[in-house]
Amino acid sequence: MSQNKNVVKQLISAANDKPKKFYSKIDECFTQIDEEIPARIAAKVLLYSRRVNIDKIAETFGGKDDKSKRCLEQYL
Repeated sequence: MSQNKNVVKQLISAANDKPKKFYSKIDECFTQIDEEIPARIAAKVLLYSRRVNIDKIAETFGGKDDKSKRCLEQYL
């Protein structure tokens, strides 16, 4: 349980830093065959965490890469 909290804290700090760092941290922590699972986890962290800056959420979704698009789909 405490390991999950530490992972979430690391994801929140990465989300507040830079979107590329956030996505690389998601990929590092949750390497799965299905591409939707990391996007779903990223969307949940951005949606439910009160510690992530709103400006950073918009910056995360504003990318033109596939990860940003998948994360936005899961977020909505």
